[in-house]
Order: sequence, then structure tokens, then C-alpha cells
Amino acid sequence: MITAAVCDTLLILLAVLGVSLFILTFAWLKTVLFGIGFFFLVYMGWVIWRSEPLKVNEAEATSFSPKKQILFAASVSLFNPHAILDTIGVIGTNSLGYSGEEKWVFTLATIIVSWIWFMGLALAGRSLGKLDSGGG
Repeated sequence: MITAAVCDTLLILLAVLGVSLFILTFAWLKTVLFGIGFFFLVYMGWVIWRSEPLKVNEAEATSFSPKKQILFAASVSLFNPHAILDTIGVIGTNSLGYSGEEKWVFTLATIIVSWIWFMGLALAGRSLGKLDSGGG
């Protein structure tokens, strides 16, 4: 949750600080970024689709190390075309309507909402995990 929220914060800051103008100026760059993200997600989906489902005891024995979990969460966050579209295309473009103090308030509010969203997802996942601890 923390990794995803930090990555989202980074994307928001980059978008508000002008990366959105740079990327939207060059259509080919936007296409390249979305292409990389698309193939990354297809690759991840393929790997997950081809993997054998783990039983509960196997899942505990083969859980990711904290480093691997952080790297996985960061890669999903930073290479996700939807996240890039939201931050660069929506948040970055909307930030252009603000200047000075208003722009920083907008940025901070966007970051706070992002962190609330990821905390809510984590809490929902934990609650659902308690309801169905068997994974079935």
C-alpha cells in the first residue's frame, strides 16, 4: 500500500510540475509510454495466467520477500497505463488551471485523496481476507 501510494505521489508531482505538458506535446512519446505499459500488463497477465494456483500452505511457504513485494508494487504502479493516463492526462492537465498557492493546494489535495484511496483498498483487502481466509 505504501509503495503504491508513494509511486502515485511521484506520478502526481511529475504531472503537476509539467511532465504532462512535455508528454502531451509529443504524441509519439505518449504512444511509446502506453505501448510499454500495455506490453508490461500483458506480460504480467500471461505469467499469472500460466502459473499454477497455490494451496494455502504453499502460499505461506512461497510468499514474496518485502523487497520483491515493493519492486512488484512499484512496477505495477509505474508501468500501469491507467495510472499514467490518470496522472498525466487528467491530474496534470487539470492542474494547468491553477497557479501559485492554488496549484499547490490542488496538488496536496490530490495526493491526500490518493493516499486515502490506497489505505481504503488495503483495509478492504484485509477485511475480505478475514472473511475468506481459505482463498476459495
